[in-house]
Amino acid sequence: PKESSGFFLPDAFNNPDHVRFAVKTTFAAMLCYLTYSILDWPGIHTCFLTCYIVALPTLADSFEKLALRVAGCLVGAALGFATMVYVVPSFTSVTALFLIVLAGALVATWVTAGSPRIAYAGFQIAFAYFLCVVQDAGPAFDLVVARDRVIGMLFGMLVMYLVSSRIWPVSVAQRIESGIRSAVQSLVAMAKAGLSTLLESGFK
Repeated sequence: PKESSGFFLPDAFNNPDHVRFAVKTTFAAMLCYLTYSILDWPGIHTCFLTCYIVALPTLADSFEKLALRVAGCLVGAALGFATMVYVVPSFTSVTALFLIVLAGALVATWVTAGSPRIAYAGFQIAFAYFLCVVQDAGPAFDLVVARDRVIGMLFGMLVMYLVSSRIWPVSVAQRIESGIRSAVQSLVAMAKAGLSTLLESGFK
């Protein structure tokens, strides 16, 4: 029978790994919230959002994509700062803001649609670029706001990585073993089906 599809995984409510993942991510986000509240630095509030955006289920995934996160964030921030310094002062209309956002989205989409090895960086490029350029209903000119938001993103990535590696680190080995087990079962089923077909044709 065809498996029913839905928003939740089949074991969403009975697998403790999902609960641990939610607790880790929420703990990292609240840690960021407390940090910028205690420091009275609301400009880095993007660290709170970053924890939910970059959260990954296993430690291997987090470690593998950490470099892509940082690289994408820095590239997106560089594009955002360059746009604010050299492009935005020449435009003052909503149409110009739309074109600026569209240009950044095209660059990020091009990276995301490219090689799987760098595709994840495209999301970070878009996130950093939009946070720098789109600060209000009109074109953005405040470089301090963009700087604080980039610092918040980098801080959120650091906190999320530390929490993922220190609090209930989840190994990817279990997922690999289940994948291998499923592949072996599929090969056995194919072999049985082929053998049955061969025996039937032999009897005929």
